[in-house]
This record gives sequence, C-alpha cells and structure tokens, in this order.
Amino acid sequence: MKHLKTIIIAGIVLLVFIIATVVIVNIPQTSTSVEETSEEESTSSETVYVIKEEASDLVSYEIVPTERSVDDDTAYTYASESMKVDIEKTTDDNGSTEYSYTAEPDPGEFDYDTSMFRSMMYTLSSISAINLVEEDAQDLTIYGLDEPTCIVKTWYADGREIDLIVGSMAPVDENYYCMTSESNTVYTIGSYVDSLLCRRPIEYRDITLFPTYEDDDIYTNIDWVKLTNRDGSEIEILLDSNLDNEYNTEQSQYVMLQPYQVSGNTSTIESNILDVVATLTLGSIIDDISEDEYGAYGLNNPAKLEMTDISGNSVSLLVGNVCPNSDYTYCMLEGTHTLICASTTAFDWIGTSYVQYMLRTVWTFNIEDLESIQFDIDGDVYDMQVEHYIKQNANGNDTDGVTGTLNGQEIIETNVRRLFIRALYFRIIDNLTEDEKAQCEGVEPYATVTINLTDEDPHVLELIPLTDRKYAMRVDGELEYYCYKKSLTTLTDSLGWVLSGDELSMNFD
Repeated sequence: MKHLKTIIIAGIVLLVFIIATVVIVNIPQTSTSVEETSEEESTSSETVYVIKEEASDLVSYEIVPTERSVDDDTAYTYASESMKVDIEKTTDDNGSTEYSYTAEPDPGEFDYDTSMFRSMMYTLSSISAINLVEEDAQDLTIYGLDEPTCIVKTWYADGREIDLIVGSMAPVDENYYCMTSESNTVYTIGSYVDSLLCRRPIEYRDITLFPTYEDDDIYTNIDWVKLTNRDGSEIEILLDSNLDNEYNTEQSQYVMLQPYQVSGNTSTIESNILDVVATLTLGSIIDDISEDEYGAYGLNNPAKLEMTDISGNSVSLLVGNVCPNSDYTYCMLEGTHTLICASTTAFDWIGTSYVQYMLRTVWTFNIEDLESIQFDIDGDVYDMQVEHYIKQNANGNDTDGVTGTLNGQEIIETNVRRLFIRALYFRIIDNLTEDEKAQCEGVEPYATVTINLTDEDPHVLELIPLTDRKYAMRVDGELEYYCYKKSLTTLTDSLGWVLSGDELSMNFD
C-alpha cells in the first residue's frame, strides 16, 4: 500500500513538470510571434512621402499649369499663366520667425491672400503619398505624367530645386498620379491636388463678401439691406435699434426707406430678408471677364444686393444667372470685372414684393394685376382707373408702367402707385374679439375699398366703426382683424392730395 502511494505521488510530480515545461517553452515563442507581427504592421503603416522638407527652408515656388479640357462637350479649357511666389524669412527682436511673400503676376483689382501662400508653403514641404504605385517607371504615359496637369517647382535655401509633377486622375478615389524631378517613382496623392496644388493665380485673390452671422447675431449685426430686383425696383430696410428714425412711426425694429418710408414688419423682414442674405458665401473665383461677356452670365441685367453691418463691413454685389450647379449663382462685386459665384440661397428675395415687408396689412396685391379701385368713404365716392404699358427701366429692360385717372382726372404714374399702396395699407393691430365681431353684425360700413384685378372677382374691404379710433376690417366677407382710424384718415387725405394735382409723399406719417 505504501509502495502504491509513492508511485501516485511520483506520477503527479511528473505530470506537473511536463505541464510547466510546455508552458515555459511556448510563452517565448508566442511573445516573439506577437512582436514580429507588431513590427510588420508598424512598418506597413509608415507614411510614405513624395516630398519631405523643412518648410522654413523653402524660399520660392512656382505653379505651372497646362491646358486641359473639362469635357468633350465644351470648348472651356482650364489654363492660366504660371504663378511665382517668393518667400522671405526674417526674425524679430524676440526671436520669432516671420514670413513675407511677393507674387507674380499682379493680382489686378484685388490683393493676394497671403495666408494662402503660407498654407502652400507648409503643404509643398510635406506631401504624403496615398500609395507608391511604381518605382523607376519607364512608361509615363500610363499616368499622364508625359503631359502633366501642372508642375509645381520648389526652391530651397541650399539651392536645390524639386519639381512636383502632377499627372492624370487615378481610376479610384479621385486621387492623382505624381512624381518628382528627383526620380521616376510614381505615387498617388489626394484629390486636394486639383483645388490646392494646381490653383490658378486668380484663386489666390483676397475676395471676401461679408461676415457670416448666425442665429440672433444676424438681427443685431446686419443694420442695412438694399435689394434691387432685375426690373429696377428697390427695397431698402434699416435697423432702427434706438427707435429714433423719423419714418418709424410704429416703433418697429426696422424701418423701410424704399419704395416707401414706413415702419417695417419685423418678423417678415427677419425671415424673408435677413435670414436669406445672411447665407451669402463665396463659392469660387471664376475669371476676369469683359463687358461683352456679361450677358452670358446674366450680368447685363443684374439684380443687386447691398448690405452693411454695425462693424462697418459692407458688400455691393451684382447678381446674375444661376450656375449650372444650382447651388451657386454668378455674381460680381460692383466696380470690378471678376466673375465669381456665391450661394444661391442668399438671393431667394429676388422677385418678392415690397408690400410684405411693411407692417402687416390686411391684404396685399401686385399693381401689375390692377385694373381699378373704387373708394366709398362716408358717401364720398372716388374711382381710380388704371392702364398698363411697357416701358424701359434704368437698365434698359422692359418693365410695367401705369397711367391712371381719378374721377376722370388724369394723374401721374407716381400718384397711381402711391395711392394704390395706401389702399393696401390698412395695418392689422390685433384680432377681433367675439364680442367685437358680434358688435359688427348688421352694421353698415363707414367706408368701402373695392379692388378690381385682371381675371379675378372684385376684392372688397369694409371698415366698420368699433370706437372713435378703431375699425373692424371685413375682407371679402371675412371678419377677423381691426385697424386704427389713422389708416383711413391717411387714405382720405391722399385722395384729396391727388385730386389737387400734388405729388404724394413716400412716407405714411
């Protein structure tokens, strides 16, 4: 029995020894395998550089583009003169390095944006490859390197010149083939090439449109906007933060200066003008064009956007046709000949009527559709008949003109238009209560305005007295709002003014 126990113990010890041996032998092998795999992965993920130099050693670079057609269906070619940028490095008294840049050709009507030169200085000194395609390539035609897209020449402080040669687009991921003048090793580099390395001189111009404002900053910073439609009609809005403008009789946030001088409709102005023009952003700088070329971009008959902010920034932008890419519209800063494009959303105001930007009125119509208006004010009847004709505006383009008579008496076009807007300018003060609506039942109106439009039934506004200074307004049978007596008083005075042969003023005071 004792002998058997000894044998069992010896067997257990032997088994433990065998297991320990196996573990000890295998641990180093496993560790070595992991280290080797890690080293291989590290090597394969190392960045391959096409050019790797110190940016501070770069003293000059030149972009030499070549002609290339955008596609076979256009005659447009993407070509420009070469651009040479010289870089001067200086050290100030504190030991800080400063760079200055001089460039050719001359930027023309604008300055160059030197921050773009600084960015290029660092970009050109460190260009990483997406892939190494072929070492010592013999047939460069495969990669378009025999007729390159552009060549970027770089010079360094030690006298070396390294040329980056950019070929055609690779078949995947919109990368580009390239090589340097130091070898025939072909790489691919990222798609930023087309918009950065081969940038034309014109694209370095310092062209800014307007600061970007968002949310409530839009309403506190943009303080003046003038919109000119293609027909020459103008809408001019001024921020009246101090409520001290003489025409802002209703103490609104905004006052309209054109086409009429009157308090503005804050909510409509903010949503339909300020929120719209605040999206103005530069798309791209396209080309310098002559006046003979304006028509191709709609700039022979432009709309115009002008605005300022409280910091003194301003823009005056001529607005042409929408680009083939409808996200952008052809534009030109007034006084220049450089064609640019800007975000189309900033021009959604084109074609809108000024009436909606005045304080909220009970009805609104376009004068282009007007045939006649009849006024009946406490038994005094006035009849305005309107005729339309085609005339040329200040831009030489056809637009709607009007002539008219009031009670058979000829009146000038200015008075036709201004009397029409006064017929519309019955400002909503508030909703009628149910008791006020009941008060109007069976009550004859004190005044009636009937507007007749082309191919429409007449539209009728009835004014029913509520108090000495309030009138309920019933429009086409619907009774919902009230106005103040002042709206009717202004209209009555205007009718008498027109019949006296005088010109109506533009304000509503």
